[in-house]
Amino acid sequence: MKNNRKVSAKTVLMETLEQLLHKKPFQKISVNELCEAALVSRSAFYANFEDKYHLLACCLEAKKEEIDALTETHSPEEFLTVILEFIQQENRFFFNTFASEPERETLDILYTSFEKHFVSLLKERETDGLVLPGPPEVVISFFIGGLATSTLRWIKSNYKIPKEELAACQHRLLESIL
Repeated sequence: MKNNRKVSAKTVLMETLEQLLHKKPFQKISVNELCEAALVSRSAFYANFEDKYHLLACCLEAKKEEIDALTETHSPEEFLTVILEFIQQENRFFFNTFASEPERETLDILYTSFEKHFVSLLKERETDGLVLPGPPEVVISFFIGGLATSTLRWIKSNYKIPKEELAACQHRLLESIL
């Protein structure tokens, strides 16, 4: 029974954070506010998460799984558009997570998410004969930095550039490894 309550509290807290992120920036959300809104105790919060950044990482991982499911059936040319479309559909969540003075921990979550995808992509391309212009960790950080920064600027601009245009530009910049 205890295990079911733990899973339930975890799910409720993740859903509550997502609801709050549709209303206000991540930096302004406290653990107390999360617990009150979710109707769970602080001890239940800390039984499931180290801190609010861990909770955010879990929420972003769930979003990443949704994106992965969407991109499975798309070509590399299309997958960037699919990702940007998803971000735009969930615009308040992503804007309030990343656009208003994101903290280092929040940005690390974004970079880690991109990194997981690109490590597997580069390994696959290397087995196909791609010769990288430098050590894999340097190449990965270069491309992740560019993708993350251009996507963050797009979010901060309130999606000023059409997603198709941004995706096409990002794809052209990534062509050497795709």
